[in-house]
Amino acid sequence: MLASDSTALSSRASLAALAPVIEAKDIFAPIYEQVTIDQKQLLYSPRVRSHANNDKLIFVVLGILSGTQYMFDINVKLRPDKPLLNAFGYEGCADQSVIQDTLDACVEENVIQLEQAISQIFAQQNRSQALRGAIASQAFRCLMLWWNQEK
Repeated sequence: MLASDSTALSSRASLAALAPVIEAKDIFAPIYEQVTIDQKQLLYSPRVRSHANNDKLIFVVLGILSGTQYMFDINVKLRPDKPLLNAFGYEGCADQSVIQDTLDACVEENVIQLEQAISQIFAQQNRSQALRGAIASQAFRCLMLWWNQEK
């Protein structure tokens, strides 16, 4: 977590409060480790990690959790929310058009990688065997529906 102004406010404070738990459990690790998007990466990364393209996938996840319905909502809801971004270790958020370029660069292999990463996250974080596959599959379908509505 970045050092930030303790008086800063976020309308997504409950999500920001979960950031230390998400970071401690390294919940997003499967996305960083398994999804490789063949796209030029800039040397700049808004985070200490150098996974800029995967950071954009995390921005999509944070956007969905923040209530964005469309990709352009990321510029309105997520990018200006510095306390939330800081809670997750980011100094800033990529513009929605840059995130969309990364999603557009994804091929079928990336979709499979992402589905496997999401399934692994659910398998690691959920205790109910019966729900793991169903919830992971549903979460992936929701992500794909959200992604495809922009095209």
